[in-house]
Amino acid sequence: MINETAIMKQEVMPCVQLANDLAIMDDQDNAAAADMLKQVKQVQKNVKAETGPAVKAAHEAHKKVKALENKLINPLKEAEQIIKGKMATFFEEQEQRRLAEAEKLQEADPMQAVMAMAEVTTTQKIAGISSRKIWRANVTDFAKLPDEFKLADMAKLDKIAKATEGALPITGVEFYTETSIAARI
Repeated sequence: MINETAIMKQEVMPCVQLANDLAIMDDQDNAAAADMLKQVKQVQKNVKAETGPAVKAAHEAHKKVKALENKLINPLKEAEQIIKGKMATFFEEQEQRRLAEAEKLQEADPMQAVMAMAEVTTTQKIAGISSRKIWRANVTDFAKLPDEFKLADMAKLDKIAKATEGALPITGVEFYTETSIAARI
């Protein structure tokens, strides 16, 4: 059993307090901060060693249950998508028929068309089932797309920045560095 209170009092809170009190004004303070950082990393390692077996066991149990759930749920999700697809196709066909009928009536007698449209029912309503129209976009010519809809591939640009250390000029892109501190124990 993990004694959370003891670990907090003896190891975690002193590290947090030292970090909060830390002020780096010169090289000696920076060297002390480096030692403190290593101590924090060691405490993290100790906490993970203490909690690791319980975390691993819980993770393994979770993976087994999720695998079983997925084995049972995935075929049902597939069935759901098949049914929804067929229902959507039916709804769309009914809407097309309704619009075609309305157009024919409109050409023949506009007044009768208005009255008939009020009487024409779409698909029968079923409790617990609803449909809605979802508008989507499909880019047909990227070159004609307005700039505000074009997104930069930041992952690719970051890879280029790393590989060339910013030496490859790309119009509209500024490469820069950030300082990252790592500590090993």
